[in-house]
Amino acid sequence: LNRKLLPWDAWRQSFLGTHIYRLQFGDINGNIIQTNQLSIPWLPSEVTVALSKINIPGAGTIAIDYKSAYLTTEGGLYIYCSTAGAAGVASLKWQVVDATIVIQRK
Repeated sequence: LNRKLLPWDAWRQSFLGTHIYRLQFGDINGNIIQTNQLSIPWLPSEVTVALSKINIPGAGTIAIDYKSAYLTTEGGLYIYCSTAGAAGVASLKWQVVDATIVIQRK
């Protein structure tokens, strides 16, 4: 409570760039794994979301065969892998991870 409040535009800008978010992934459906825990004040039409790295606390960084990420209007993050059996994807099911995510304006 003892800090200066940022104007709305400055606060929104602070979400752009590369940040680490703690996420929990859910079920895997085909080649899609999702989480609904990424909350940013941007709409999918305004920004692009890219996954840079995933680190499972205590297990280290894991490699996934990553293709793209998609942000829903509710703040859910869908991660698409290039194949249903993509390397590393099965190890993400229900895992809490530190995901390095890049958010950029379109």
